[in-house]
Amino acid sequence: MRLRPDLSAGVVSGELALKKVLYFLNSGARGGVEEHVLCLLRWLDREAFDPVLVCPAELLKLLEPELKAYRVRSYPVCIRKWTDFKDIRVYWRILKQEKPDVVHSHLFFATLYAAPLSKLAGVPAVVETAHIREAWRKGIKKAFFIDRWAYGYVDRIIAVSEAVKRFLTGSKGVAEGKITVIRNGVDLERFSAAYTDQPVVGLDKIKKGLGFRNKGNTNQRVKIGVIGRLAPQKGHKYFFDAVRLLRDKADKAEFLIAGEGSLRKELENLCQAYGIGHQVKFLGFRPDIKDIMASLDILVLPSLFEGLPLVALEASAMGKAVIVTNVDGSPEVVLNEETGLVVPPEDSKALKEAMEVLIFDDDLRKKFGERARKRMEDHFDLKKQVTETENIYRRVLERNTPCPVCS
Repeated sequence: MRLRPDLSAGVVSGELALKKVLYFLNSGARGGVEEHVLCLLRWLDREAFDPVLVCPAELLKLLEPELKAYRVRSYPVCIRKWTDFKDIRVYWRILKQEKPDVVHSHLFFATLYAAPLSKLAGVPAVVETAHIREAWRKGIKKAFFIDRWAYGYVDRIIAVSEAVKRFLTGSKGVAEGKITVIRNGVDLERFSAAYTDQPVVGLDKIKKGLGFRNKGNTNQRVKIGVIGRLAPQKGHKYFFDAVRLLRDKADKAEFLIAGEGSLRKELENLCQAYGIGHQVKFLGFRPDIKDIMASLDILVLPSLFEGLPLVALEASAMGKAVIVTNVDGSPEVVLNEETGLVVPPEDSKALKEAMEVLIFDDDLRKKFGERARKRMEDHFDLKKQVTETENIYRRVLERNTPCPVCS
């Protein structure tokens, strides 16, 4: 597959018509899942597939520049409960108008609505990508009755990691034969160690605008960042507690928080309460994440649960030292003491010790970064992810298309 945008949507390749793939999301924020979908929209083989995106209007606005660049048709729809009759009717009309061959939903909350509606509308194949272990579900929701019902309308489930597959087969009771593991990939040309060494447009502005209270030579300070939504899942409070535990050693570093979310005010107040407000800079949502990542020496992912964290893949591809928590698919990305450090979740002391080691050991950071880049090249190339996903579409369509001779 040529890994470059082929924007000839709507053409016919040889004698075979394009297969239309409708991607369905019902999230309103832009995060790892949405970046995953953007990768598919950008690199899907346009000689074989015609992509369409359906998602809430607020997400469409955030994705607008990329959707225009990739020439992807899109529709605003938000279905978050079965009483959203207006949006359900709109989605039904889209299905009848576009006539997709495959509907590909992302996360179960999208599948719950997309799968049965799509099958009822006559869509030949429905695929879900399961990105994460749904650790937030409690009580009756943890019985997964509704999941097993909805999965009856799904032809194939893609798990982004072995950990997510174990969650599906163990907790949800999904048949193993219905699941294919396709690990998230990273664009190794876009995210490369060489990028860090090149002049980066806007990087000086980023550094200048950080607003730190500098002490001594700022060029000697190690830049440590957390990139992700400001949500409980991401474990920011344990990161800030670890910074507090570093005490005077924290003066050797600068701490950047890239991302937006409901916890922002609470986390800013926590930094002030810990007395580290002058050392931590909240950058908010940033479209220039690659530039932010290029400026870092260490990426920290203090999550409480993950699928296969895309930000850790991207940082590893750029040759950065990465610290993750030992949850779900994170240890599948970072190998402890080989390509980075893995610490227990919700353990501020262990996280503090890991940061301390890397702050004071330049050679170890470099060694981890070099090994991490090699691991990305060997196991997490985006080309492989996209090709394997395309093969899923072909297989489910081949299985579900009636034989014209037999019918």
